[in-house]
Amino acid sequence: MAEPQTPVAVNEEILTPEQRKHGQRALIITAMGAATFNRVVIMRVSKLFLMSLGGTARDVGILEGIIQLGWLGQLVGMQLVPRTGKVRLLRVCRALGILPVIYLAYLAWTGQTGRTAIISGIVAYGVLGLLRMLGQTSWWPLLQDNTAGDAVGGFFARLRMTTRIVEVIAGVALGWCLTKYPDSTGFVIPFIFGLSALCWTVWFLKGVPESHIRERRAPLLLRMRLVLKAKSVKRFLVFSWQFRLLTGLAFPFWVVILKKSGMETGLIIWVMLPLGFGSLISQKFWGRMVDRHGGRSTMNICVAVMGLLGLIWLTYPQEKTAQIIWAASYFLVWGVLNGGYMMGRTWFMLAAVPTVYQTAGFTLCQGSGTVMAATGAFIGGNIFHWLLGPDDAGLSNALVYLALIQMSYLTMFFTLSRLVGFADQKPAREILLASIRRLLVRQMPYRND
Repeated sequence: MAEPQTPVAVNEEILTPEQRKHGQRALIITAMGAATFNRVVIMRVSKLFLMSLGGTARDVGILEGIIQLGWLGQLVGMQLVPRTGKVRLLRVCRALGILPVIYLAYLAWTGQTGRTAIISGIVAYGVLGLLRMLGQTSWWPLLQDNTAGDAVGGFFARLRMTTRIVEVIAGVALGWCLTKYPDSTGFVIPFIFGLSALCWTVWFLKGVPESHIRERRAPLLLRMRLVLKAKSVKRFLVFSWQFRLLTGLAFPFWVVILKKSGMETGLIIWVMLPLGFGSLISQKFWGRMVDRHGGRSTMNICVAVMGLLGLIWLTYPQEKTAQIIWAASYFLVWGVLNGGYMMGRTWFMLAAVPTVYQTAGFTLCQGSGTVMAATGAFIGGNIFHWLLGPDDAGLSNALVYLALIQMSYLTMFFTLSRLVGFADQKPAREILLASIRRLLVRQMPYRND
C-alpha cells in the first residue's frame, strides 16, 4: 500500500495533537453554518433572487462578478490579521454580514421589482461578498494551522462530507420553500435561515485554536512580491486563474438556461440538489485517493471528464420531464467531479504556500482567482445576453457556447502538470492499471505449482 502523502509545505510551529483535534472539530461545526448560509443566501439563490426581481443574464453576470470581486477585502484582511488575529477577524466579518442579509430579506418581503430593486440587490450582495472575503483571509490559514503534520485528505473528506450533508438538507428545505412561494417573497424564509447560520458560525468560531502569526511584518506590496518569488505559488496561480476564468464564463449561467427553458424557481433548486449529493457520496473516495497518491491522479481524472462533459450540453432536451432528468443526472456527475477537483486542488494549494507568508500566500491563491472568475462572469454575462436575444430565441446558441467553454477545460493539463509535487506522483493510468491487476490476482484461483 502506498504511503499516505501530505503536502510538502507544513508549519514548523504546529499545534499539539490535542489542539489540532479540537480545532478540526470546531472548524467542521463552523463549516456547517457556513455551508447553510452559502446554500440559502449565496450560490444559485443569489441569481434566482435577482431574476425574480426582473434581472437579465447580463445582470446575473454583473452580480456574479461583483460577488467575486469581494476578494479585494482580503487585501485589507492581510493588513488586519497581524493586529486582530485570525479567529477574531473571521468572527467580526461574519457578524457584520448580518446587515446586508437583513436588507435582502426586507427587499424580498416588500416584493419590489424593477431596476432600483435589481441594483440595490446587487449592491447588497456586493457588500456581503466583500465582508465574506475579508473574513475569509483567516479561513485557510486556520485550516493549515489545524492540519499541519496530519494527512489532509481524511480531514477534508470529513469536512466536505459534513458540509455536503448540510447543503443537501438545506437544499431540500429551500426547494420546498421556493416551490410553495415562487415569487420574490418566497426568499424571505431562506434569508432568515441565513441569518441564523451566520450567528451559528460566530458562536462556534471562538473555539478554534490558531498558531502564532509568523509572517514578516512588511508592506502589502512587498509581501505580495515576496510570495510571488516562490515558484510553487506562481505555478499554482496560473493553473487556478485558468480554471476560474473558464468557470466564470459558464457556471453562473447554468441557472439562466434552466430558467429560460421554462423551469420554475423551486424546480431549479430541486434539480440542482444532486450537485451537493454527488460531492457528498464521493468525498471519502477522493480523500483516500489523495492521501495515498497525492493530488495528481485525482486532478487528471476530474479535469479530463469535466472537459468532455461539455458535449452533453448539446443534448439538452426540450420536453420538460426530459429536462428534469437530464439536469439532475448532469449535476450529479458534476458534483462528483467537482468534489474530486476540490480535494486535489486543496492538496496542491497547501503544498504550494510557504508558511512564512501564510496569509499573503493563501490570499493570492484563493482570492486572485476570484478576479478571473469575475472577469469571466462579466464577459460571459454579456455574451450570454447577446446569444439569447431579446425574446430568448437563441437558447440553442447559448448551449453551444456552454459546450465550447466547458470543453476548454482540456487545455488545463499543461498548467496542471507544472504544479509542485505533480511530477513526483503516479499518473491516474498507472494507479488504474495497478488496481485492475490487483483485482485480477484476487479473482484467480489458487494454484500450487
